[in-house]
Amino acid sequence: VFAKVVRCTMALFNRTPSGQIMSRLGEDQMLADWAVALQTEVLFIITGTVLNQMTLVITARPLVAPFIFVFGILFFCIREVHRRTNREAIRWYLLTKSALFQ
Repeated sequence: VFAKVVRCTMALFNRTPSGQIMSRLGEDQMLADWAVALQTEVLFIITGTVLNQMTLVITARPLVAPFIFVFGILFFCIREVHRRTNREAIRWYLLTKSALFQ
């Protein structure tokens, strides 16, 4: 977003109040700061839960371990595609929401 603001013509700055531009940039930064903290907390909670359950399952049924390994690899491949797609969707949403593009 900052690169887009820097490349804008002076006409945009003449007709758009500076507070509106700063508000938009500040909201984007606040959203990123809030999301990182929340996602880190969720990561630790889910990782602990998954490791506890996997340990219990593999201890009770050792023959399940190869299936868990294969499904784990598939999960991480699909997760990577989802992560990239979701990142682009959020990027486009935030760019189109900006006052610079309205």
